[in-house]
Amino acid sequence: MRAYFVLALLALPAAAQAAPPQGITVPRLVDFFYEPAGSEPAGRGGAKLEFASYSETLVLDADEDFERHIRFELHSARSLKLPETLPMAVVDAALGEDCEVDEASADAELSVSLVEAPPGWSHFARPMLCVLQLGSRYALRGGEVSGEIVVRRPKVAPLDEAVSWLFPVQPLAAPARSYRFEVQFGPEQTPRVEGIGWSLELPTNPVDDERRSTAIELEGVRNLVVPAAMETLSGRLPQWHVSTAGSWDDINRAHRDLYDLAAEPHGPVLGLAGRVLGLQDPVAAVREALRLALDEIAFDPAGGRGGLWQAPRAAELTVEAGQGTAVDRAALLVSLLRTAELRAEVLFVNSTAHPVSSKLPVAQLNQVLVLIPGVALEAGAGPLYVDPSRGSAWLGAISEDTLGADALLLSPTVARWLRLGEDSPPRRWSWAAAELKDGTFQVSTTGVLDGAPAARVRSWDRAGRPAESLPSEDLAWLAGLGMPADTAIEDVPGGRLQVAWQGKVPRDLLLVGGTLPLPALPAVALGPKRTRRDVFPLDSSTFDLDVTESWTFRGLRPGESAVVGPRTTPFWDVEAQSAWSGPVLNRRYHLRFSAREIAPAAAHELGGFYAYVESTLGSAKPPAR
Repeated sequence: MRAYFVLALLALPAAAQAAPPQGITVPRLVDFFYEPAGSEPAGRGGAKLEFASYSETLVLDADEDFERHIRFELHSARSLKLPETLPMAVVDAALGEDCEVDEASADAELSVSLVEAPPGWSHFARPMLCVLQLGSRYALRGGEVSGEIVVRRPKVAPLDEAVSWLFPVQPLAAPARSYRFEVQFGPEQTPRVEGIGWSLELPTNPVDDERRSTAIELEGVRNLVVPAAMETLSGRLPQWHVSTAGSWDDINRAHRDLYDLAAEPHGPVLGLAGRVLGLQDPVAAVREALRLALDEIAFDPAGGRGGLWQAPRAAELTVEAGQGTAVDRAALLVSLLRTAELRAEVLFVNSTAHPVSSKLPVAQLNQVLVLIPGVALEAGAGPLYVDPSRGSAWLGAISEDTLGADALLLSPTVARWLRLGEDSPPRRWSWAAAELKDGTFQVSTTGVLDGAPAARVRSWDRAGRPAESLPSEDLAWLAGLGMPADTAIEDVPGGRLQVAWQGKVPRDLLLVGGTLPLPALPAVALGPKRTRRDVFPLDSSTFDLDVTESWTFRGLRPGESAVVGPRTTPFWDVEAQSAWSGPVLNRRYHLRFSAREIAPAAAHELGGFYAYVESTLGSAKPPAR
């Protein structure tokens, strides 16, 4: 007789709820199965959808692939129009995952396809959404349809001995009256199967003489609705975690062996490494290695930004192909540097709020980086990090979404961990504008950028300054001035970038609305406005902007400017000084947004930040003419 736990997740009165089995905590509906008003899945004519039954079975002992079987019975009112497509699963295309219809009702005409995944799944390297096409006949008449979809992940030795999966508990397309989750595995396998975000214990049961399983059944499970402003749902609502890895040491060992093998120098790699070795200056050698591995080898986006479970191709094959994924280019870069007698290590990080623990192998690390210790762009600076999904313009810079993240460093012995720097790279700008007799302004502005802002502008400059990819938020006032073609952009010591321009600007272009212009401020919210009713946190981005301004107007009278004092919150702070001396305004301000995540109750802080900046710094006016 099969044994499994049945959890009732319905909003029942306290007296009607049966006590849960020993060792299980039943999550409260409001905490784990949030459903905003009006989110019920419905057809085009208002027909409500529901899975009479929905199950997911992960098969670990299949011959060539890991298989995830999704079986469903979908019910709806008849004679009502339904959506022609329904979301069924999110897969990681970087790992070769794909989906197909395995069986269907006799007249259902079911098919599936992969499309871009919605927000909430950025903890995967390359998330794609598997959608189910119901077919025109079913979509028009409704009724009942059943079928099975199979998601396959190719096995890659030796990584298939230490892999992990994360699945949301809730179905994507519609609520389910009956829900089952099961993991089937061979007699020699001992996978870890557990709930993340809730406490439960799962028994192991025989399926047949060759296979065992762990299963659980739930009732009344609502469908999953992910807010648009959330990068990742991981760690924020219940999930299933399945792992064949006993520890991070297992994961470290498997990946270390693969990268060491792929980075062995053979054939054309030796010639390229000789060009790196011939440079005596370590920084120059690193720059040459990046140029060869990242600029001359085209980037293949199929693997996203890299990450765990992707096997790098041998370095010589990447050179011969002339292109490679992030992990391919990482292995080639490591090969060039090590052959040129420079240390280079591989590390993995997650670029979202997905929790990573050194004690629990929830191994969704969706980005690969190369660490070059012992080489610094200036005295006293830390080691260099290289993102192989970018070009050489990103030397020493990492994207803001990885700041403060814990990273797994591949080691010859055991897994090692390090934390990336947490401080946002600064943008420092100066601005001087003087009114001329003809009413125009003589303007001079200079910016010194560091880290990711410098890398974005440098990449844009090297690409020929295409208008469609102008990094406006990194260029202060220059974007508002149409990014003058004679703007000077040049590298300065320490990996920083200097941007400078001077020229005349018409008054009506500069003083739009009768106020002094502010530099472009980076957007900190990653989605639409949220309200206090939301239960999921809001993901946000950080920035650091330091500005010095001087304005000189004709005449003797001062203009208007709000008195600004320091303002500090747990999420952002503003420091500003402003003073008129006759027709001359001098002011300096430092704006910093430091939160990566904001609770729903504090969502007003996003608007509050911009409102404060606009009402104070943005209210300065020139003298009356």
